[in-house]
Amino acid sequence: MYREILAKLVSFESVSCTSNLPLIKYLKGLFSDVAKVDCIYFPEDENKANLLVTLGPCRDDGKGLVLASHLDVVPAGDGWDFPPFQLVERDNKFFGRGTADMKGFAALAIEVALSFKSKNLVNPLVLLFTHDEEIGAVGAKVLYDNSGFSFPKNVIVGEPTKLIPVTAHKGHLRVKITFLGKRAHSAYKHLGENAIVHASRFVTTLYDNLEAIENLCSDSDSIYYNNSVNVGMISGGEAVNIVPDRCVLDIGIRISPSEETSLVDFKGEFVDPLTVRILRILERMLEEICGDRWILEITSYVPPFYNARPGILGDVLGSSTYVNYTTDASWLSRMGLNVVVWGPGSIEVAHKANEFIEFSQISKAREKLIQVVKILCEE
Repeated sequence: MYREILAKLVSFESVSCTSNLPLIKYLKGLFSDVAKVDCIYFPEDENKANLLVTLGPCRDDGKGLVLASHLDVVPAGDGWDFPPFQLVERDNKFFGRGTADMKGFAALAIEVALSFKSKNLVNPLVLLFTHDEEIGAVGAKVLYDNSGFSFPKNVIVGEPTKLIPVTAHKGHLRVKITFLGKRAHSAYKHLGENAIVHASRFVTTLYDNLEAIENLCSDSDSIYYNNSVNVGMISGGEAVNIVPDRCVLDIGIRISPSEETSLVDFKGEFVDPLTVRILRILERMLEEICGDRWILEITSYVPPFYNARPGILGDVLGSSTYVNYTTDASWLSRMGLNVVVWGPGSIEVAHKANEFIEFSQISKAREKLIQVVKILCEE
């Protein structure tokens, strides 16, 4: 059954920029006769939805288990040895876009869920399928903002961790900085103001003073020591004979996790306190370099994740570690849920050509998932 389900999931080209409703329809069909199925549509785009599948009794006391998967994948890109949206078996591996990240886990969650008859479940087993995780955990944020659903407290987010539990990971802040200048003929550049020069001076200052941001954490409030900054994109100018009046930088900052779980208001955006401190540093640098000739906008924010007490999930899944990437755990944990990131496959092969998941990882994950479901949903 697993292979058939995974092949079908991979066949959907559910890249984040496209609708996931065809895939949602397929999943609803799998469970229409055996489970309660709820769709939660993205408020800004009804072509996107999260899906909740509940097997067993519906309860509001936190008992049971959630198995969470995101349905979107990154674009296939070039360099594949076979069609990326067609499942291929070779060398005891399944190849295809999303096999590791994370349709491999989604197929396993479906297979395991269908193997348990709802009437034998004392507590609910919930499958959660989210949209647009790859572009900022958007679907999970919708749940955080608007959830009227009562979830079981224990949640496994099935990202590819090689079956090593993850109880902490960095957040991700994306900011766009627009530098403002004054357009002029380059023969009379003294009449203009070069926005690209403003941007270049800022980038130089930023990288000369990275410690101010990357070493901002202390041992008392950080699980691991550094944030990380990446100037990812720059654009500006129209022609070489025009003084540019605009230049745009897109910057990504990985935010170190801490035990602080509150979010605070920063100019209409709710972010963690460490992120506020980083944004204030950026603003001071900008003011010193170019006065008020800039606009800073938060384009995406996923908070850090930290679970100091994973409880029974930690007991069953084993010793944990931390990672640098972000997951849906960021928002799900802030809903008061006990979240552990754990799943088959390796993040090192995700987002690449010839992505794969090993048969051995699937077998071990299946065995462990059945054990967890029996503990939390049958007993």
